[in-house]
Amino acid sequence: MSKALLVTGSHGTIVVANSTRYLPLGNAPLVVTATTANAQVKFRSTGTLSNLYVRIEANTLEEDAVIRVRRNGALGSAGASVANGNQTVTVLAGATGEFEDITNTDTVADGDTYNYSIVTLSGVNTRLTVASCIFNANDDTVQKHVASGFPALAGREYWYAITDNAVSANTAVDMSAQMAATAVVKNLFVKVSANGLAGNTTISILKNSTTTLQSVIVPGGGTGTYEDTTNHLLAENDAIMFVVSVPTEAGLTITPAIVSCEIVTVDKKFHLIYAQASGMASQAFTTIRFMPIGGGGALETTEENVKSEINLKATASRLGVYVSANSIAA
Repeated sequence: MSKALLVTGSHGTIVVANSTRYLPLGNAPLVVTATTANAQVKFRSTGTLSNLYVRIEANTLEEDAVIRVRRNGALGSAGASVANGNQTVTVLAGATGEFEDITNTDTVADGDTYNYSIVTLSGVNTRLTVASCIFNANDDTVQKHVASGFPALAGREYWYAITDNAVSANTAVDMSAQMAATAVVKNLFVKVSANGLAGNTTISILKNSTTTLQSVIVPGGGTGTYEDTTNHLLAENDAIMFVVSVPTEAGLTITPAIVSCEIVTVDKKFHLIYAQASGMASQAFTTIRFMPIGGGGALETTEENVKSEINLKATASRLGVYVSANSIAA
């Protein structure tokens, strides 16, 4: 039993007034959607979620906004109805900075789906950069990695980081996340929101750019959820990514909403990954940029806007960076 920090982060995501929006819960990009089912992430490992933490960069709302954990919507186990979780924070009108719930917790059962929601009232908008929780798994240390925000995909192969905001890389190696310790990857979960294809689409976890570990096949016209619950051992320094192989059919596409997996370690270590397949940004010489410690997207100019409170005792190690292009001479 050990804790992992699940950070949903980006350089800033705007939520407009008078709306209800949903975002995935995990080590995930901060991508919002108006459809709760397209943000829900299924957990197979059991445990407890706690310490809801939110960072607001800007806020021109005229009334309070509420951000909460959501448990078991339309995808919930045993046909459970949409329900609010126990953890919630209230962002006062015009307020920015950090907001936390250090009192309440949510229990995670096998098959539960979790996400966040934000409800806004009058005003203009608010801008989120971080939403996070602690996941205290009942067995070992479990990190939930999530890619979301996919566009409609036409026929070809697409490569994504396991916390990508769904901008495909040009080559497979660009999006490989390297393991800092021996681990097990399991529970590939896919949610497809739209599918106009006649042929099958394959969504997989690829190891070291060559070896397929887990796969789901989405049949032509199929939508909804798909899973591969097998387990696969990862050695230290192995690297993994998500791959989506779409058949070529003129003018037809498929839209995944969520692709996620669980990475389990027995030595109380977990990975936090921040990625974007097309490159976070081209950064000029002498400039300084910042990013949340987990999630996906571009870079931020102000460090304060992307800080995350970790809410656990831990040692950070094995910082890894992949650089896809570099024209700086020295």
